[in-house]
Amino acid sequence: MQFEHFPNIGYIRHKFPEKELIPIEQELANLDTLKPANGDLIGNIEREYHLTTSKQHVENLIKPLALAYIEHYGYNEPHAQFRMSTQELDLELGSVWVNLQAKNEFNPQHIHFGALTFVLYLHVPYSSADEKQDNSLTRPESQRWGDFSFSYANALGSICSHLLTIDNRDKGTCLVFPAQMNHQVYPFR
Repeated sequence: MQFEHFPNIGYIRHKFPEKELIPIEQELANLDTLKPANGDLIGNIEREYHLTTSKQHVENLIKPLALAYIEHYGYNEPHAQFRMSTQELDLELGSVWVNLQAKNEFNPQHIHFGALTFVLYLHVPYSSADEKQDNSLTRPESQRWGDFSFSYANALGSICSHLLTIDNRDKGTCLVFPAQMNHQVYPFR
């Protein structure tokens, strides 16, 4: 007997060392000089900003991951009639922004523009144990406090979620995935 899976795409989870985050954190140290990004984003988050001075550094961090993603999954634009190799690609990072999510704020389910996108956690102000303890309002298996979630259709067309528990141990964690992949960030308490 052999068990087979329908082919599908996934995501990359990578953790950058803290020293790689320094140029981004240096830009964030001057919040008053950053352009607000709230008008361009769907998040229910008060403090969202465009990054400019660290953009090239971010592109240098993400580009190898994006190329590895394409090499592994063979991903191309949705509805593409042909496949491209990584040798044919000239990837360019579009806009870069930061969400400084506070308690009870969230990013509802959404997608991004482009071929691939990423989430990079710089600071997470909570532990998953603290978020999930002493909550009589929800069953333990349905608690989503602070979680990141992908939503997708399975081979039968049913909507599924893939939850990632995120907490203060995830500084430097980066997720790379198709921009058209539905995802959301739950609030923390």
